[in-house]
Amino acid sequence: MGAPGLTSPIRAQGFENLQLNAGVFVPNLDMSAINSAQTMRAKVAARIAAGTTLGMTSGGGTFTIGRETRLPDVDGRRYLHKGAQFVDSMDGSLTSTLIEITPANWQYVIGTTEPLASNTATKKAYKIKTMLDDDAYLNNIVWVGDTADGQFVAIEFYNALNTADIAFTFQDKNEGKLPFELHAHQDNVLTYDVAPVRVHFLDEAETTVTIGGTFPLLANVNLPTILPAGTYKINLMLTNHQGALPCRIQLHLLDDEGTVANGNIQFQTTSQTVYQSATVVAGREFNKIKVAFTSGTTSATVRFGNPSIQLQE
Repeated sequence: MGAPGLTSPIRAQGFENLQLNAGVFVPNLDMSAINSAQTMRAKVAARIAAGTTLGMTSGGGTFTIGRETRLPDVDGRRYLHKGAQFVDSMDGSLTSTLIEITPANWQYVIGTTEPLASNTATKKAYKIKTMLDDDAYLNNIVWVGDTADGQFVAIEFYNALNTADIAFTFQDKNEGKLPFELHAHQDNVLTYDVAPVRVHFLDEAETTVTIGGTFPLLANVNLPTILPAGTYKINLMLTNHQGALPCRIQLHLLDDEGTVANGNIQFQTTSQTVYQSATVVAGREFNKIKVAFTSGTTSATVRFGNPSIQLQE
């Protein structure tokens, strides 16, 4: 008789979901503009290169949600009942220890600092105020961590403020350490139904899409997915119904806010139906494409190739 089996959740794919490393704290990161792992990777890399993260930390960090719950004392209750408990308060905190000290992260951690008007490019001094005004709060702070398969988990705190005592320690043969405990804060009582904390899981976005159908010039064509920033090859077919050939058209990559990038295509042939490709660099995510003419035609329809838009490695 063989050895007894082992009931276990272990599977090969499970190891891809392990959270790795200590991550990075990024202040004032606009998460509404980040919808994929590719975009998060690019945004965080840019902030690290610019030195605008919170800085290097030591000892990792901790994310905590503290909840104060209440169970009414009801006659006849013998057990815990679903729906009988109430959450009276909730408090989210992110803690870690900075070992990189800069004027910017010093202000982030202390919160109530204000630069002196006499500061220069070579000398910066800060006074520490006793009043907590709006400037004391970060718009948000986002901890960004990796998973083993290259994806991201991000924990976002709104209106973050360090509420711990300021204890900057320094000693011989060691690095200076500045612990912090950032807490999330509500904007107003209208959002009391949810805590001012959000957890994001970001996967790789599709980088190749195919668009079916025929579209007139100037039509905003919605893509089946949001595409991340990058360099794209766009394949299309133009059918010219009126006007001179050759003609020149312009491609517009769009998001919900407007134009992300433009690219031009020159159709050299005098054929009524022509196939062409263009390379366009998108500096941020986009979810729409529009084709407009700039010369040579006033009436045309567009069909996209298969694939229609493809990220170039």
